[in-house]
Amino acid sequence: MEEQASVIAKLPFNLGSTVSRKIYYYLIKHRKIPSKFSEYLKLLTIGPSSADRETLAAVLNIISEQGAASTFDCETLR
Repeated sequence: MEEQASVIAKLPFNLGSTVSRKIYYYLIKHRKIPSKFSEYLKLLTIGPSSADRETLAAVLNIISEQGAASTFDCETLR
């Protein structure tokens, strides 16, 4: 994923937001990040679709797996 982001950042035109939006659409529809080349080809034709609670939970779970662990102390909110 990081390699793809570095390639997109080197392009002379702004492709990053378009690709990000298409990957988000793919996440909503298939509840996973594209991993194979054929799945990335689907990004060319994919568009917005509806999402239910399970889909949003799956997207949030995938996002949480991609990032570093939070160092925020929840006890400060009490």
